[in-house]
Amino acid sequence: MFMATPTMKELKVQAEKEARYDVRSLRLRYGFGRHEAERILQRFGNSKKELDLLLSARGRTPRHRPKELATPEQRAPFGIG
Repeated sequence: MFMATPTMKELKVQAEKEARYDVRSLRLRYGFGRHEAERILQRFGNSKKELDLLLSARGRTPRHRPKELATPEQRAPFGIG
């Protein structure tokens, strides 16, 4: 029986399917606090692909939070706090 060798594209797709977030990696990528990252992982699972889709749909990009924190209060349209 002959089994075909997987192509690079197939290997990449398989690796993406298996990619998972943990609390630390989610915090680093999206700038969440520990409790927020834990809550998201408990509620939605740890699939990297699904969480990236979910967080991008809610307008959260990996660079969103640091930019938000760096906005001076005078430039925030509705104020901060």
